[in-house]
Amino acid sequence: MRRKLAWLRRLDRRWIIVAAIGLGLALAVPYTVDFQAFYDASRALLSGQNPYSVERFLNPLHVAILFVPLAILPFGVAYRLQAGLAFVCYVVAMWRLLGRRWDLTWLSLLAPFAWLIAFYGNIDWMVLLGATLPPPIGLWLVLTKPQEGLVVAAILILEEWRLQGLKRALLMTGPVALMMGLSWQLGMAQTGVVAQPWNLSAWPYGLMIGVPVAVFALLRQDRKVGLLASPFLSPYVSALNWSVALPAFMRNRHWAGVAVILSWILVLVWRSRI
Repeated sequence: MRRKLAWLRRLDRRWIIVAAIGLGLALAVPYTVDFQAFYDASRALLSGQNPYSVERFLNPLHVAILFVPLAILPFGVAYRLQAGLAFVCYVVAMWRLLGRRWDLTWLSLLAPFAWLIAFYGNIDWMVLLGATLPPPIGLWLVLTKPQEGLVVAAILILEEWRLQGLKRALLMTGPVALMMGLSWQLGMAQTGVVAQPWNLSAWPYGLMIGVPVAVFALLRQDRKVGLLASPFLSPYVSALNWSVALPAFMRNRHWAGVAVILSWILVLVWRSRI
């Protein structure tokens, strides 16, 4: 019996707190619309329909595939499960990106992003988590939202090439490229969102920041800086998409405080426009 409980004694109590908060969110969050798009797209896929027939589904096809396990559940159950999962995975991703420093991880939760991602049922946490994983897995996750993960995707491909050789890099990239091409062919390219009031992109002026930052990230193979660069390069960026910029700023407690304040300003501007 003692051996069976030994893993509990070794478990960091801080993860128990994170899990408890995730459970609380799963039980408490009300319904919002973003998750509905992912859920409906997966349901459409299961019924043999084009997932891009769902008006608000704008992501690559493999996002609809990833949501299939939730799509077979009743909507209310699936929504609450994803809220808890999103929060816990967000914390795991930030903890890994911030050098496993709990002080910075807790500070990151003072920003609104973790809570809004869980509340809205969005998937920005997948990009953050993908940036911490080995390239063959991380590449799929960072491209669940290309406007957030494109530069990191390039870093992961180069990293796989450098460590495993060109052949392994091509074998890893090929299926992802085919999936992105199929998504485009089925209707992923929807430009109407660019004109929406919730678009907080700095396009095209953001290129003046995004291009040199992206080059620096690629040269340094720095995934956090790559996350920072991507939103500046995209013509469509929502407030939640800027969550990927947090890790690059949160180098220490002082910069973490600045990042938290800026994130709240950004979200308040976003809320005033929708």
